[in-house]
Amino acid sequence: MQAFLAGVTGSQFSAPTIGFRSSFLSNQIATGYSSRASSKKSTRLCWRYWTSSNQTVQFSVSCSDSTVKEVNVRPEINLNGDRSAEIDCSESEQETKSCTSFDWRRQWYAVLCEEDLPKNEPYAFTLFDEPMVLWVDPDGKINCVRDRCPHRLAPLSEGRLEKGRLECGYHGWQFSGAGECVRIPQLDEGVPIGKRACVSSFQAALRHGLVWVWACPDERADPDTIFNIDEVYDKLNMQCFRSFSRDVPIDHTVLLENVFDVSHAPFSHNGVLGKRADGKSISWKLVEGVNGGSPAGFAIGENPVPMVWFRSPATVQYRFMYFHCVPLGSNRSRLISKFFRPKKPKNSASTGPSSGPRPPIGFLLYVFFQVLRPRWLDHMERNLILDQDLSNVYREDLLTKFHGDWRRAYYSPTTADLTSVSYYNWLEKSLPTLPNASSRYAPKQPLPREQLLDRYANHVAHCSSCKVALHNAKRLKLAGAALSAACLIASALPTVTPLVPPPVLLSLAIIFALTSKLSWETEKRLGYFPNNINKH
Repeated sequence: MQAFLAGVTGSQFSAPTIGFRSSFLSNQIATGYSSRASSKKSTRLCWRYWTSSNQTVQFSVSCSDSTVKEVNVRPEINLNGDRSAEIDCSESEQETKSCTSFDWRRQWYAVLCEEDLPKNEPYAFTLFDEPMVLWVDPDGKINCVRDRCPHRLAPLSEGRLEKGRLECGYHGWQFSGAGECVRIPQLDEGVPIGKRACVSSFQAALRHGLVWVWACPDERADPDTIFNIDEVYDKLNMQCFRSFSRDVPIDHTVLLENVFDVSHAPFSHNGVLGKRADGKSISWKLVEGVNGGSPAGFAIGENPVPMVWFRSPATVQYRFMYFHCVPLGSNRSRLISKFFRPKKPKNSASTGPSSGPRPPIGFLLYVFFQVLRPRWLDHMERNLILDQDLSNVYREDLLTKFHGDWRRAYYSPTTADLTSVSYYNWLEKSLPTLPNASSRYAPKQPLPREQLLDRYANHVAHCSSCKVALHNAKRLKLAGAALSAACLIASALPTVTPLVPPPVLLSLAIIFALTSKLSWETEKRLGYFPNNINKH
């Protein structure tokens, strides 16, 4: 085995390819390793060894009949300082898992809430690191093309809309919703436009309050195949009353696993979604037969209404909430959520001899929080909840990329972990076909806390409600401060005091000052992260 490893390190590795010296690898592996014979034809061996700086490096070899099929080297973080060599042998099962028919591209992805869709300007976004731009034409049709002009590769999203066409802001080329270039100002009239002037198009559709995009370019799909959210919740006598979206610098698979995790709520969201004293064991079981019995989904809970559903590729449903984790790209994702309430307020009317009317205070609270509360004010609470999770989930995302094998990285001994384990079992079979799957393990520098929790860049910038609220808060802050100062000055002028008594002016000055202070606090919560996250 030592000779075999020495031969592998001498022949397969090169410094420019993996960033390490071959002699370094040979010396480290030769000093200690452990192995276990396998009776199968295909074997995968994994070692972890330590450098003098106490950094861990994982070395893996896939071989079949003494033939090396794959060699991987990946640096890892040494979490516990344990120096005992580890080995993991997984036979031909790994090849079986990679033979999956799941196609991540031929799927519908929700990319935007209907309320946040701009009507008179292009909207830029990415999907699997693919730059895209969508816009609405005068007929109300949503169009989506690749966000790159074929002329000089300028982003089309920085252009403008002209009669339903997307015009590049660099040289004025115009494109239709199908990606066809229909006008080149620099081209003489009558000269045909070549096919190279066209851009790839993506089918887009508006369904169930969300904008959906088919991720495979230049391919048509049936929008009726989009999962009908409203129909599911209609059967539960529920209706949507709020939507929310936010971008996070986290891989969408790790974000989705966090959405699955219910047991963290009493601790991470103490005082907001529960109390620490509410933390307890959860008895769940896996429900089969979801999505017509296909392996593309599962449910956990009790029949006939499970507690949580997963529908591939990125949808999680609860009885009152719907989440869609959009894979924007490497280490970037967008959480889109919809919240539901009963169609008829509970106990809003008498339903029997023993039931009385709803208490007035409770009814007023229900009307405010579920009906009258502005969308931007609701989003402030949603952002707070997500902020409380981001630090932990972001670190989990960083460390998961170094481990790769979730079974070794995570310890999941309770039934509360059933949702995460079930999802990773599905993901393990579908991951080989994930676009840019290799980038999941690419090292990245940790972001500063201020950038991680930047609400403006991650939410307000693409939320129509919060963007208007932030603009109004800035104006109200300045107006309140100016009026407060004017009232204070007027209270000291003898020409004004006979008309308006000084106590009235002082009262108005206080009211305007409090208005300015409240607007400033609103601006802070919308513009950047608060300092008291997870300090409860």
